[in-house]
Order: sequence, then structure tokens, then C-alpha cells
Amino acid sequence: DILKAIPASTIKRIEVITDPGAKYDAEGTTAILNIVMMSNTKLQGVSGNVNSDVNTHGSVRLGTYLTTKVGKLTTSVNYNYANQNKNQTENYREKAYNYVKTGEHTHEYGKNSTGATIHFGNINASYEIDSLNLMTASTNFFGYKADAKTQSTNERWDKNNQLIYKFNNDMTTPGYSYLNLGGRFDYQHKTHLDGEVLTLSYMLAATRSHTTFHQSYSNMVNFPVSYTSYDQIDYVRPFGKHHKIESGTKYILRYNNSTSLMDYQGTTPDMESKFKHNAQVAAAYLSYIFTAG
Repeated sequence: DILKAIPASTIKRIEVITDPGAKYDAEGTTAILNIVMMSNTKLQGVSGNVNSDVNTHGSVRLGTYLTTKVGKLTTSVNYNYANQNKNQTENYREKAYNYVKTGEHTHEYGKNSTGATIHFGNINASYEIDSLNLMTASTNFFGYKADAKTQSTNERWDKNNQLIYKFNNDMTTPGYSYLNLGGRFDYQHKTHLDGEVLTLSYMLAATRSHTTFHQSYSNMVNFPVSYTSYDQIDYVRPFGKHHKIESGTKYILRYNNSTSLMDYQGTTPDMESKFKHNAQVAAAYLSYIFTAG
């Protein structure tokens, strides 16, 4: 859906980089897609589109893309909303197992579905100070809330078809949500030497997820369970028509923390666990490029 929201007329080319290296990712991503946009140097005024779709399950998606250029300032806004109806993911499953040695057999059956509301979008702006200096800034968000329901029945019988145990298991996620916010600022400086570029970049991202699920057992017969950021600098220097040197450094600071609570009804004590993880990544690269023909 994110890619569908970008108008094809604004894309110049798409590059598949299978070995990006530290220039693109300090942690060595396996592969990336580099979407190169049109410069829109001749665009003045406002342009955009609105799109929507709906399917027979009752799911709906709405989106809009708007771009403006006034003088040296270019801005674009993209927002999309999607509502996934539970009927789209509803399914029924049934499993049966026969155990040859004991003669026992089990029967598991039930249904599940997931509904979700999704929001995502971004705002981008670029300002051309002069022919040698360019500033760009962007912010983006992605968030959703999901409501999943699972209902199942588990039965086990002995070789004489006498019931060993049986129970129903119902699980819901009334508080499952996810939110990601991010922003980026870039400054690009060109010198009077054709092809020489210095780029400074700063990016900040934050993610918050919240999960609450309820699980209940009913109709139990012989129940078989006991209740017990990053900074970046890039520099490009051409030499003549065929030679180019690129270099850069990158630093990422990442901070994660979470708290998990399990609240049992009954005599089982509640449980709480906390997790913290800090990561720092530094990378540098130096490359020589020769082009001929």
C-alpha cells in the first residue's frame, strides 16, 4: 500500500542494491530498494491524486498524494487510511490426529479472524538555497490497531472412544497497537567542481507497541494443564572524467525498552518482566569508481 500511494509519474527509476555496504546501511542490510524521484524542476503550482478501493469483504482503503512547488520550495504530503474487515481474514480450521501405538485420537477445530485500522503517511520538503546548496526535511508515521479473535475446541479420546479431556480456548487482543514516528534532515553542498558533493544527514525514529490479550478456558473436562538514531556524513570527489572517490561515516544510537505484565486470576502469582537494550553502531566506507565507455 505504501508503494501504491506513490504516483508513477513522480518516479524516475528504481534501483535494486543487493550489497549496499556502509554507505547505505551501517548494519549491513541484505538488500535495499532505492527509489529515485523526479526533480520536478519545471513543476509550478499544485498537483496530486486521490485513490480508494473497497472489496467484497467490506475492507476499505483511502489515500491522497499532494505535491506543490513555489519558487525554490517543494513540498509533498502523502496520507493513507485502511480498514481491514474481520470477514477478510476469517477462516475455519479442523485437525485430527490418530496415535497408532496407543489407539488414542485428538480432534481440534475452531475459527479465527483479525480486524485492523491502519494509518500511514509522510511529509517532505526541500528548499534550494542556491545552485550549490540544498536542504531537505521529512517526517513519516505508520500505525495500526488490531482486533484478533480465536475460538478453538480441543478433544482427546482413548482407543475405546472414552473422553480423556476436553476444553474450549478463546483468545482476544483488545489492546494491540503499533506506532512508528520518524524524521530526517539532509544538507547537500556542491562545489564548483562538477560532481563534488558533501552531504550531512540526521535521522530520528521512535517505535511504540502495546499488546494486551485475554485468554480464557471453558467447558473443561480433565483439563490437561496445571495453573502454576543515526548521523551520517558523505563526500564525493571526482577526478577527471573517469575517476571518482566516495567516502563517508555513519553512527547509529538505538535504545529499546519494554515492560511485560501477566495478570492471573486465581492463586497463581502475577508476573512482571522488564527489558532494556542499548546498541551503538559505527561504520565508515571508502570507494574508488572508474567509469569508461
